[in-house]
Amino acid sequence: MHFKHSLTCLLSVALSSTAIAQEAPTEKMQRLLDSAKVHAKDNRYPMFLSQAAALADKENDAGASALLHQRLGHYYYDKFPKLSINNNKKAYEQFLKDSNDRQAAMCLHSIGFVFEEHLNKHDSAINYIQQAIAMHEKLHDTSELANMNKYVGVLYAKTGRFAEGKSYVDKAIKTYKEQRYEPGIAVCQYDMATIYMLQKKFDSSLYYLKQAKAYWQRNKNQSRILNVNNQMVAAYMMSRKQEEALKAMNENDKMLGSKGLYYGDVLKHYQNKSQFYMLKKDKEKAYSYRNRYMELKDSLVKQGIKINPSL
Repeated sequence: MHFKHSLTCLLSVALSSTAIAQEAPTEKMQRLLDSAKVHAKDNRYPMFLSQAAALADKENDAGASALLHQRLGHYYYDKFPKLSINNNKKAYEQFLKDSNDRQAAMCLHSIGFVFEEHLNKHDSAINYIQQAIAMHEKLHDTSELANMNKYVGVLYAKTGRFAEGKSYVDKAIKTYKEQRYEPGIAVCQYDMATIYMLQKKFDSSLYYLKQAKAYWQRNKNQSRILNVNNQMVAAYMMSRKQEEALKAMNENDKMLGSKGLYYGDVLKHYQNKSQFYMLKKDKEKAYSYRNRYMELKDSLVKQGIKINPSL
């Protein structure tokens, strides 16, 4: 077995732990990957991965290099967005060399996500997601195509191109209907509601939120319901339907003990209800929810859990 094949096999073990290499690679590569595994939770981890990637590049092993740079891109995603972009670009190039177009497209996803979620550059995000969409179309990868269509639809709405955004979400809905994939349809309905919220068409937003909520209620998915209710609260408040907003928040209160809730959604709920009671000049209740918000947020920070800056 050649070194190139052996190295890629080893990386499948080191990065995914789903297989066993059939032949040992060079001792240097083995040491680097072992060291990366030992230091997976400290700041030496990327150093060893980078050295391993450099060795893979030296050996002209595109598959191994791609896997390593992709993992580095994932590592840097929250910490150093620009380094994440650079590593995903390198991984993209190497996956193409290795004739792995699907993983190359996934790297484009990651680059687009970084531009959107960390650098707030909607147009750059659209550029990379559109490149990924073109690749998924060639690969006839309908599931990922639908996923990216709905994602880019919201991005277009964020740049004020609402009609274009809705058309992409509609494409995703059509695909999911053809696949009879109801969770995908419900997520698209949520995204369509987001577009209408951005367009300040709150009644239309609520229409789609109610459709999404009905699906999650049928499937008893409390986490999704909490998230949808938070969005409904925003739409109701913007529509000056405060009593409807309160009903949605009270429903959320009853779900707070449920398993699988996202901390961000719980924080948003506490924030919503504190602001609601402050508006009503009920300071006691407002401070009560504000205290719950601060207690949870402080606990998460102490645990090293990243919190959305908007919360």
